[in-house]
Amino acid sequence: MAPITLKFAPGVCETVWYGRKVCTSRREKKGNPGDWFILNGAVYRLVDVLPAMLGTVRDTLFRLEGCACPEDFEFLWRSLHDGEFDETRSVWVHFFAPAPLSEVTVE
Repeated sequence: MAPITLKFAPGVCETVWYGRKVCTSRREKKGNPGDWFILNGAVYRLVDVLPAMLGTVRDTLFRLEGCACPEDFEFLWRSLHDGEFDETRSVWVHFFAPAPLSEVTVE
């Protein structure tokens, strides 16, 4: 279990805080299950990290990504990645959950 850095766009932090966003898709693998990060003073632990196609994330995981519909997910992705959205692109889906600070090791 190691600390990792996951950055979130302004406005996305609230969806994490309220539990509407429980995963984040990234172009690169950012950690492994058990790793943790802090967002706005709250601790979150990665519970799973899985590869997926970006189109699959859009079509099936959009709600877990904190979006209301697949189109919202694609719009958000494009806004964060210079307009690029390739549904065949391989991404890493990082699933996370709140964790008590007492369960993480700060070195």
